[in-house]
Amino acid sequence: ISPNKFNKLINYLDNFKKKKFPLNGNDIKKLGISNGIQIGKILKNTRLWWYNHECKTTKRECLNFVNKLPRSKWR
Repeated sequence: ISPNKFNKLINYLDNFKKKKFPLNGNDIKKLGISNGIQIGKILKNTRLWWYNHECKTTKRECLNFVNKLPRSKWR
């Protein structure tokens, strides 16, 4: 790797900011789901969807995704 590419990589890593997943269990509880196992499954499915959208979707978009999940995904 050239020194120039190495310096660009170091600069990128120095400025990298980890994206925070916009939902948590309380958001799911507000939708009327109280079972911890179901909440976990919903969050897992939503997080995978969020990753597939390059971690760019908003909280509202994530909640819309949750509302469109088939109820069978919650069990």
